[in-house]
Amino acid sequence: MFVGVAHERGLGCDVDHGEAYRWYGLAGEAGFAAAQRAQASLLERGQGVVRDQSMALELYDRAARAGSRDAMVDLARVHLESEPARDYALARQWALAAANMGSAEGAALLGRISRDGLGVPADADEAMRWWLRAAEGGSAEAQYALAVTLGAVEGEAADPVAAAMWLRRAAVAGQVDAQFELARAYDRGDGVEEDPAEATRWYGLAAEQGHLEAKALYGLSLTVGSGIEADRERGMELILDAADAGSPRALSLAGYAFEVGLGVDPDIGRAVELYRRGAEAGSPEAAFNLARMYYMGTGVLRSLAIGRRWLELALEHDLPQAQNFYGTLYRDGRGHLWLTTFEGGDFPLRRRPLLYLHYRGRATGQ
Repeated sequence: MFVGVAHERGLGCDVDHGEAYRWYGLAGEAGFAAAQRAQASLLERGQGVVRDQSMALELYDRAARAGSRDAMVDLARVHLESEPARDYALARQWALAAANMGSAEGAALLGRISRDGLGVPADADEAMRWWLRAAEGGSAEAQYALAVTLGAVEGEAADPVAAAMWLRRAAVAGQVDAQFELARAYDRGDGVEEDPAEATRWYGLAAEQGHLEAKALYGLSLTVGSGIEADRERGMELILDAADAGSPRALSLAGYAFEVGLGVDPDIGRAVELYRRGAEAGSPEAAFNLARMYYMGTGVLRSLAIGRRWLELALEHDLPQAQNFYGTLYRDGRGHLWLTTFEGGDFPLRRRPLLYLHYRGRATGQ
């Protein structure tokens, strides 16, 4: 077993998944459940051996029946996620067996099963109970799920401080979505004191793990010097990289950069193209910016009808700057009433660069 681990991880030798698989196989034949599970994992991923989901499932099952708690979790996961092997009843059975042996990951899977109603009636309270148990047991996935659930609660039951606490635990454990959401929390002051430096740090950590939205916002932090020394060239490089990879937010940010010439030569045609791609990918900010271009006839043939269509898409996402823009149209006799959203509100956008709106995510219109 140890020789297999050494070859898989490169401990005292070169990484060689094929050799690892061979040694795991020898140990598995001798009855070592952990080796059977390790062999199944390589088969499932196709590392050092031809990918074989059916054989992987058989080995996970063998290891689970031999008492491997981790194999029970793997078996439950495969029965949840693999189309050929999907069996929600078996998934719950093995997740419960693992949880009863103290597995936090097994409990986390039970939370997911309860939340989504996979083979059982959906039960949000039951999901919360399992996630809390799993989170307290150290499952980063459960900690993140718990944070998201707590963050979605409204009214008196809302607890943004607890949500941020669980986000931090998951983020520290390396859960990339938690790192991104924790950065957003610091960015907006949700459950924590607003801290641009901490926001930027967590955006950077999530970006290092390949999170495209985090990469875009880390690039923006560098561009505007929020919580970090400004480096416009590097910031725009990150934004453009994320845009090329398809990040809706990055497409909108890159569009604005080309619109105003921020770190790049101004190119209105490119700006419109990026806004359109971002809007079609679901970015309300990009939809709003594209609407502006059509309303003003900038880089496109002026069309109030097309502008209105994109503006409505942004309004569907309750984008404050889109709501304020609509209100401005009404004020000027060119739109319909939308000002009720802003009664008693803040109208400081004219004092803020549009790029900053994307960064804060909560400014109030143009």
